[in-house]
Amino acid sequence: MKSIKHPEISTPKTMNNLNKIVLILWAIVVVASFGYALYMISAEGWDKGAENLFIPGIALMWFLFRFGMYRRMNNMNKNNG
Repeated sequence: MKSIKHPEISTPKTMNNLNKIVLILWAIVVVASFGYALYMISAEGWDKGAENLFIPGIALMWFLFRFGMYRRMNNMNKNNG
């Protein structure tokens, strides 16, 4: 079976733009989930509301991971081109 490849998607410029979009989306998820967690902490108190910080923590880790990969790809592109 023949593989379908899209060379226009795998160009460095397209990948850079895609990574920027993903970074922005993860930043939005971090801010929104952290805002919700703060609201729940203020509404229910620290004892019950603190468990809502789990999702913002995971989202922040993913954002930092994506940001690190974005920087690594930019440095690699600068060194190669």
